[in-house]
Amino acid sequence: MKKLALAPLATLIIILGAFAGCTKTQIKPTPGPQFNPPTGRTRTPEVKMLDVAALDAKVKPCDDFYQYACGGWIENTQMPKDKVRIARSFISLRDRNTEILNDYLENYSKGKLEPASPLAKQLGDFYASCMDEAALEAPSPALLKAELDAVDAVQNSKDLAKLVAQLHMKRIQTFFSPSVEQDAKDAATNIVTLAPGGMGLPEKSYYFDDKNKKPEMRAFYKSHLANSFRLAGFSQPEIETQRDLIYHLEESLAEKSLYAAEMRDPLKIYHPMNLQELQKLSPKFDWATYFSTLGVTATKKMNVSQPEYFKQLSELVSLHALPELKNYVKWQIVRQVSAYLQKSLRDEHFDFYNRKMLGQEEYTPLWQRCTGAVDAAMGDALGEVYAAQTFGADGKDKTSKMIQGIRDAFGTNLPKVSWLDDATRKKAEEKLSTFLPKIGYPEKPEKYVGLQISRDSYYKNIMAGNIHSSKETLADLNKPVDRLKWGMRAHTVNAYYNPSLNEIVFPAGILQSPFFSKNGSTAANFGAIGAVMGHELIHGFDDEGRMFDSTGNLKEWWTPAITKSFETKAACIVDQYSKYTVTADKVALNGKLTLGENIADLGGVKFAYLAYQAAKAKGAGGPSLASVITPGPSFSDDQQFFISYAQVWCSKVRDEEQKRLATVDPHSPGQYRVNGVLVNTPEFAKAFNCQAGDKMAPVDRCSLW
Repeated sequence: MKKLALAPLATLIIILGAFAGCTKTQIKPTPGPQFNPPTGRTRTPEVKMLDVAALDAKVKPCDDFYQYACGGWIENTQMPKDKVRIARSFISLRDRNTEILNDYLENYSKGKLEPASPLAKQLGDFYASCMDEAALEAPSPALLKAELDAVDAVQNSKDLAKLVAQLHMKRIQTFFSPSVEQDAKDAATNIVTLAPGGMGLPEKSYYFDDKNKKPEMRAFYKSHLANSFRLAGFSQPEIETQRDLIYHLEESLAEKSLYAAEMRDPLKIYHPMNLQELQKLSPKFDWATYFSTLGVTATKKMNVSQPEYFKQLSELVSLHALPELKNYVKWQIVRQVSAYLQKSLRDEHFDFYNRKMLGQEEYTPLWQRCTGAVDAAMGDALGEVYAAQTFGADGKDKTSKMIQGIRDAFGTNLPKVSWLDDATRKKAEEKLSTFLPKIGYPEKPEKYVGLQISRDSYYKNIMAGNIHSSKETLADLNKPVDRLKWGMRAHTVNAYYNPSLNEIVFPAGILQSPFFSKNGSTAANFGAIGAVMGHELIHGFDDEGRMFDSTGNLKEWWTPAITKSFETKAACIVDQYSKYTVTADKVALNGKLTLGENIADLGGVKFAYLAYQAAKAKGAGGPSLASVITPGPSFSDDQQFFISYAQVWCSKVRDEEQKRLATVDPHSPGQYRVNGVLVNTPEFAKAFNCQAGDKMAPVDRCSLW
């Protein structure tokens, strides 16, 4: 789903560093150029699919399989100072892909236009404007002043609404966040969705909870606000007057927003209205001017995702004088553009959002940040080159067959799901039959027509890219839903399920080792990428995805009795994961927040394993572990499957980031994506000869699909 407003790009750039075939495409595989890394930089080595060096033989597989599969890697891998998370699979492969993209950009920025791309010059100019840090300093104060002067020019409520719309076009979240998405109950139609936005802390609980150092983070945030205002040229009296008021305004907005776990219920965030109904709900904001400024005229139906939030927004606009509202807007601008202005503001932004919030000690290298910036603005252009260089028809054919095998396994298992009735089972089969897999790369990548890029100003390039993206997205309001569009770049190391399109998408970026190898064993491939494929398919039948029918509409197709049976089964999973903790001070996971991902993990492994067994029965093979890594221990094919799965999730995370993730991330940490799944998987216990009652073979297990 394409959105008008995304997470603030500034933070993304600094962090940079967690997831039936297409018709004929114009992208043709060609041999990739052999670049040498720039001076002083070494290549990230390719990660093996199965690595005995990652194992910890001192641990019994039936006691702690995550430690057994990953302990050697954990012990021998140091956390770089510029990282908050590292992972043997996802982040290592992401780093390799970033290096490949950077090769292209280094070439393009020096006037070497190979590998060929019609946008090579624009890509190179964008990258060069970011790499020239010295050039950011002198013009930065004037660029920021121009943004703030536009706020000072606001004289009334109409001016304020117009300014908010202009900022949203630049992807600067202020007061709320707009997007263009498929109508949840009419999947053939795109509509505007309005959601909370314009708050500087990650989630509602950061404003109100007193656990896990959140009060300390609130104090840091207030200091960050004051420091940033000072660096932006505000006087000390202005700062002292406005700091607490701005924080209180954000806190008041957060009070009426939903917690992250609550937003997982599609029905809680679907409230269709027309413009007149929205104006009645939130009368103190000039919505007609706002939409007119965006160029949106068809507002007969929109989704106001959290009505109570927009009531509160209206109250705050009414209660606060215009100068106070303007200072709030100024803060949102300063906060969200600091990372691409002068060094003093960048350092202050990094100190709070990266060092204090995440525990990151140093900046990621400039070349990585700049590669990320170009990717965020023009990623389809990079992805088109990447896919042509790295992903061929043979890889697409093999992965397509794997996906089909997993679909078949799920379909074959449906009659065995005892808690389903025949009517619901038939609807589930219908939904399964309409799944659309997308593999490798989009058939119609964005061409960036009209986007003007130069070497003169990195800041202006950022804003030009944001405005171009917003215009392209708003144009979708007047078009039928395009089922060929992708929500990820071709080089992205991730995958996704989109319930409104009933599609599962696997970019070329993740279809590399250690997830997939064209020459890898059937067991290893199904354990790694097969489990990811199964995971995405099961999202169509998790606690959220099950609420969308075969056409992608939010529609109740389950009887109340079957829904109750599902919820009873799911409650076992909620309870299991809510008992897990992270960090030395035992921060608990939220089993409701992570339920959908945990259901998908559990089902993904089950159906990848069944598909692997079916492929094996048909004679599919590949090299054994002993032939891949020599010398090495002898593992059965089934053991290879589970080791390959577990080693996907080998990871290390800083405590600060782990605590943040426990609050906002619907994914469980790596160790629980392994152990939490495999304790519920009898086939695992059989493969490693675990006895009933062993830690990895409990007597009572959770099961769903």
